Amino acid sequence: LDPSSSELPVVEVESIIIGSPDLHTAEQRRDMDMSSPPGFNYARERNEERLEVRFGKALILKHPLKSEELNEAIQMRKQLLTRFHATQLHLSMINCSLFRFEKIQEILEDCDFDEFIATIRGSKTDPRLLEFIRRHDGKTITLEMEDSLLDTPTLLALPRLSSIRATWLSGFRGIWEHETGLPEQDFLELVRRRHEQMLIPVKIEDERVLLEAVKIVSQSDTNQTVILRILPPLRKRFNSLIGLKEVEGGGWNVGKSSGFTVNEQGSLQYGNARVSMRYALTRRFYGPGSMPHYFVHIVREL
Repeated sequence: LDPSSSELPVVEVESIIIGSPDLHTAEQRRDMDMSSPPGFNYARERNEERLEVRFGKALILKHPLKSEELNEAIQMRKQLLTRFHATQLHLSMINCSLFRFEKIQEILEDCDFDEFIATIRGSKTDPRLLEFIRRHDGKTITLEMEDSLLDTPTLLALPRLSSIRATWLSGFRGIWEHETGLPEQDFLELVRRRHEQMLIPVKIEDERVLLEAVKIVSQSDTNQTVILRILPPLRKRFNSLIGLKEVEGGGWNVGKSSGFTVNEQGSLQYGNARVSMRYALTRRFYGPGSMPHYFVHIVREL
């Protein structure tokens, strides 16, 4: 906090949220998702030409802001003559081309928080937002991004995060790991950064890369979870690599020389890492257009 404002009273709020408002209600989104084509997950749409600023349950202005109204919001924030402490700060899908990030930071002057969530989309991330993340690397930080924003230098420049996720914000466009996913070696380098939870699309063709990720997580000296999506042929090759076979009557056997065992919960265990694979479809319902895949969870818990 700014030392010059240290005499101001502190107001505790559960959250500070600055973000683009929804274009549709929750009920409208459910209806659109249910009527969408098989294999398509409806993405939440935002009005990125407007901005809502909410401190706790109170809006700074009673309507979503236009870009030219940001200065008015900053002035109203300063007139409150208080500091704020929030459990969570959420910057959600801010169009930084219209709403300059330095103005967002002015709104956040004299605000402290415990946890920071940034949800971003667009052609690229704003460097001032990334600097904001680095400046608060002692906080619990979650970064959610559209898969098209994956950029190896940017990702590797980030401090260790509580969670980093590239999700289906733009809807399903096929097996997106093979369109926008990280290359194998860049993925392994990111695993070595020990983000507490990581879910990103990866272009994995070689089952040995999956094995190497398991080995890296097993050696982690902190809690770490890596989640990725693979196609059935890769799972089959990975099972063959480690000698995993289903036994008659249920259960699994694994090759003794692989270093893997099967724990009491039926998950694979490699050193300190637990590995599970869950079958899924690209849509919650079976039907034409649904594509099978496996979610792989690699977990290290202290």
